[in-house]
Formats: sequence, structure tokens, C-alpha cells
Amino acid sequence: MKRILWLCGKKGDFPLPFIQEMEEKTQVAIEVREWEEDSSLQGYEGVFLLADALSLTFEEMIRFAFQKSFNPLKIRLFPWEEVKRLYGVPSAHKTWERFFVEALATLNHPLPLSVVHHFPERRVLLLPHSAENLKQALEQAGFVVASPLESVTIARQGINFSLYAPSFQTTVGAIVVVPEWQEETPFLIPQEVEETRKILPLSSFSTLLLQREWRKRTIVFLMPKGNQSKAEWRETFRLTQELAGERKARVWVLAEEVFVAGSSFEAMYREARGEGVIFEKVDLSKLSLRPSRDMRQIWVEFQSERDAYPLRIQADWVAYSYKRTCLPFLLPSLWKEPFFPSSLNDLENPNLQSFASSLRGIFVSSQYDEDDFPSLLQSLESYFREGIFSLSSGGTVDEEKCVLCLTCMRTCPWKAVEIDGKTRGKKAKINWEQCHLCGMCFAFCPASAIVVNSLPQRDFLFIRDLRGE
Repeated sequence: MKRILWLCGKKGDFPLPFIQEMEEKTQVAIEVREWEEDSSLQGYEGVFLLADALSLTFEEMIRFAFQKSFNPLKIRLFPWEEVKRLYGVPSAHKTWERFFVEALATLNHPLPLSVVHHFPERRVLLLPHSAENLKQALEQAGFVVASPLESVTIARQGINFSLYAPSFQTTVGAIVVVPEWQEETPFLIPQEVEETRKILPLSSFSTLLLQREWRKRTIVFLMPKGNQSKAEWRETFRLTQELAGERKARVWVLAEEVFVAGSSFEAMYREARGEGVIFEKVDLSKLSLRPSRDMRQIWVEFQSERDAYPLRIQADWVAYSYKRTCLPFLLPSLWKEPFFPSSLNDLENPNLQSFASSLRGIFVSSQYDEDDFPSLLQSLESYFREGIFSLSSGGTVDEEKCVLCLTCMRTCPWKAVEIDGKTRGKKAKINWEQCHLCGMCFAFCPASAIVVNSLPQRDFLFIRDLRGE
């Protein structure tokens, strides 16, 4: 008897009577396991992944099969979590039963496709400018860096990107967006406070450490919310610890958020607290500064988040870190095609960690915090080394049926549908290096012009059910 494996998030969704009934109908032995358990796939005729179809993509399914040394064409993906949320467990069982029975019949039939492993070209484009320190780090790591002096337009070509400029054309495997920043004081500094010359940026304050007597002096550090580099926080912890410890000063840190991410920063925070540094979480927009009568000190008035009462400190020195605003960078304006493949919406706080954007092959980094360069280099190395899996020919678009309504382009979550042809005879075309085989284009095409060869069409019928047909 054939052995079939169901991998799911919760075994309790499939009671034993339901499994036994399915075994009688299909004449196969069914084993249900959760993802957390040992996921060896050896010895099974087929594997069914009951997951979320848009979170577990077809490419991830293939990668999962390769890792387990299992034939990916013997795996079927069903959006159990989505169907369960929409219809409830009883109705989801009926939909799953129909899918399982029909898909089971296709496991032994050879499918007209092959799985291809693609690797991007090991070249990186820096935008919008060269960022010399990041460029050097990339080149030292073995990457070829493209940083053109003239403006370029970009087009996705499979897994790579083609760059077009008046004087050249080249190809890169990844793009690193380096946003520019605008620095400003995090609060309004009155003119009379400026005249005391006792308030200054953190970088300038560091030079005073060996020039002054700090014993029993009061120093206040002001740290705005977010957009501070790790180097700035490290310097702040170092200064406060030395002032409160060796110099015997009274030190306050008024911060909109205390940055203690990572074991090293948490240790610095605890050490500074141990030396007597006082950390308070405050809203700096409500901070009040005014000079003392003799203009030798600054009164700092604030309200702590943990205490409803206003507090006032007579500070001998006030040091502040700049507030940084990430200037918008419109990547779609550089895209050659009129239809941009997705939105670049991960520029919220790129200074804390280098990370991939929502677009495959596009990364975001900060040029002023070199502590993050290793994580970016590691992300790029993993991307180039792992590559992507795709289908050699997952399906076709019937040119005679296609009416170029662009429904498939608007529906596809992965922006894998393109327009093929220059003038006459234009039609939709599926980019199989981008396709995740979710079936949305097939399900929503009003002309039934899309043919998916990789799996039988009845395997996608549940998608039509989800939209009420």
C-alpha cells in the first residue's frame, strides 16, 4: 500500500475518523505529522504540505524537497490555513478531501516540466550614489561593484537586473539601496540656551572628556527616537560609564528609546546602570530647556514615562545626538518598464540592520554605520550562493484567447506576468523565474487563456472556490 505524508501546522485539525475515511476512499496509508517533528520524507509515495500558500511559496517548497532529498514533483501544496480561516474546519475538510483525491491521481503521471536552479551574477549595483566605504567593503568581500556616474534605468531580466545608460549596458545580480539622511537637532534649542555654550552634539562633547574636571558635575545626554547608529550608542554608553565611574559625575540619559539590542549593548547598559547612570524614557518633543541666571548651567525640564510628575535637572553640560530623517528614494522612477514589480517599503529604519527588501535581489543598507556591513555582506553572500529555483516551462498563454486585459498582471502577487511583444500580437507572458505557482493568474483569467502545465488544472480548482465560483 502506498504511504502518503501530510505535513501540517496542527495535527488536531485532522481527527482519526477523518483520516481513516480518507484511507478507505483512496486505498493509501496516510500519516499526519506536524512541521516541528522530524521531517524526513523518505519512504513516502507523495507528500502534501498543508500550509499558507502565500507564505510557503513554490520555490520554498522545491528548496524544502531538495534539502530532504525528495522529488519535488511528488509534493503538492494546499493552502489549508487560508481555507480554514475562510470557511471553518468542517467546510475546509470537504475542500481538502476533493483536492487530495484528485491530486493523488496525478502523482504517478510524469509532468511536463523540469526544476532549474538559477544563480545570480555576482555583481552589485549601489544606488543612489557610490558610498565609498560600503563599496570598499563589498570589493574586499569579492563582489564586483557597479556604481555608474551617469543615470541608469533598470529592467528585471530573470534573476538578474539589466542596467541601461547612454554610454553602456551591463547586468548585475543584486542592488543595494543606500539611502541619504538629513541631520537635525531633535528639539528646539532656544537662543539663550545656545549662548551658554554648555549644549553641544555628542561628537563634540567627546573631545571635552580630558579637558575638564567632572567630579560632582551633572551631565545630561539626550537621545532621540530611532535612527541612531550603533557607534553612537556605543559611544554614549562608554562616555556615561566613564563619567559616572572614574570621573565621579552625576549622569542622566534621557532617551525616547534605550537601544540595548544584542548581548554586547545590553551588557554596556547594565554596566552603565551599575556605575550610577540614570536612564529615563521621555518624550523629547515635550522637553524644556532654559539657562540658569548666571548662564553657567542649563535647566532641563521633562516628564518621565514611568512618572506623571514633571522633573527638573540643573545640568552643567547637555550633549545630544542628532535626529536623522531618511530621505525618500524612489526606485520605481528608475524602472524601465512602466509597471514596477513591487513597492520598496522597507526603508523605515535601515540603520539598525542591513536587510533584504520586499523585492528579490534588492537590499537596503546604511552607509554611515559600518557595524552593519558584515550582516549585509552575509545576506548578499547567502543570496548569491543559494540562488533560486524555478520551472523550465510551467505553462503557456494562449495567444488567440488572450485579450490583454491585464487581469493576470494585477492579480499576480509575485509580479511574474509580463507583456510580450512590441506592437502587434502583444500578449501576457509568465516569467517562470519569478513565478511561485500560486495559481492566481490561472484562476482569475476571464478568458481562460493561461494553461498551467506543471500541475493539472483541477489542482487549482480550490482557488476558484475561494472567489465564489
